[in-house]
Amino acid sequence: MKRTIYVCIVSLILSWACRKSDQANDNFAVPVNQCKSFRAVSGTHEICLDSVLLDNRCAAGAACLVPGEAICRFLVKKGSNTQTVILSTNPGGGGGMVYPRENSLSGIRIRLNNLEPYPGARNPPYTEYKAVLSVASL
Repeated sequence: MKRTIYVCIVSLILSWACRKSDQANDNFAVPVNQCKSFRAVSGTHEICLDSVLLDNRCAAGAACLVPGEAICRFLVKKGSNTQTVILSTNPGGGGGMVYPRENSLSGIRIRLNNLEPYPGARNPPYTEYKAVLSVASL
């Protein structure tokens, strides 16, 4: 009897732990024109950095009137369904367009934490861009 109760308790704990790991909210980078997979409670999603639409962030060390922003377009794929989402590093940061920093769709929440590398005296080559995201199950 004690063994049965022990097995049930361990099974419940492992089940709970697996569910919590699906809802991880870790940062990960997605290079431009590439995709990363995220396993959510609602299924596996593929998140692709389709393009960087705008990067007018104030260069490192420069004095700017507005901080600027980077605006990125992502493709979120789940099975045969693909949705487009546009996110900004700093909504309303001077780009003239207002896109959110995070969005929820298909059972997940996506947040654009940063776009790397940060511009210096010159903008980085387009192929070097990586979006740093946090993704969580809803």
